[in-house]
Amino acid sequence: EATRACEQLAGVADIYRCHDILAASYAETGDFEQAVKWQEKALAIAPSAWRADFESRLKLYLESKPYRELPKTLP
Repeated sequence: EATRACEQLAGVADIYRCHDILAASYAETGDFEQAVKWQEKALAIAPSAWRADFESRLKLYLESKPYRELPKTLP
């Protein structure tokens, strides 16, 4: 369903974020081939401000590692 949603949103200004989230989802389930595919799509259209983050995630997926954010700690 998420894949179909991203494909249907093509042309939306921030579709690169949808591709990025989809890539992370695939990586989390161990489908790194799809994670790389979607992360490359995100990277190809991402604004320059997002490129470094997207490139680091792509590197993780190429190494068969998921992207995970650490929980924020409370003060």
